[in-house]
Amino acid sequence: MARCVRCDFLEWRLGCCEFVAKAVSFLSPLQTVSSMPSCHVTAAKLADILPGAVGAIRIRDSGLKDIYPTLRKLDRELSNRLSLPWVLLEIRPLRRVAYVLEREDIESSRRAYETARALGISIVMIEQAGHWLQDDNSPYAHLRETFIPVSIDAVALSCSLHDAE
Repeated sequence: MARCVRCDFLEWRLGCCEFVAKAVSFLSPLQTVSSMPSCHVTAAKLADILPGAVGAIRIRDSGLKDIYPTLRKLDRELSNRLSLPWVLLEIRPLRRVAYVLEREDIESSRRAYETARALGISIVMIEQAGHWLQDDNSPYAHLRETFIPVSIDAVALSCSLHDAE
């Protein structure tokens, strides 16, 4: 068994592929994956294959009657884009990162938090009340493990961190 380096690798690697309309990962962070012998991969066994799939792609409509040239090009793209070590054989320990007083807006920070989650790194946010990650019911709550509201200004925090060295 192996674990994916990041659970959203399929979306990231195929995001700008001209032949792919959409790529979706079926993985959760640090999920184990296993291979299937190619002789088992047939259309008749599709229902057996899907539960073990790492994801799916929807091919962009090329408007051509003959889809086979597009499929050959897509096959080359998949080979180029997915020929990298996207699985780890060793078990990577769980990681936790605490962000302290990170006042970026959603669009500036969201991708970093999504990447951390995809890598199996949990985020503990230590921030003043009212931060966009505080609400447990927000659409972004899944990007952090917990939120710890604090009341501290940046100058006092920097002095505390400096004194702790």
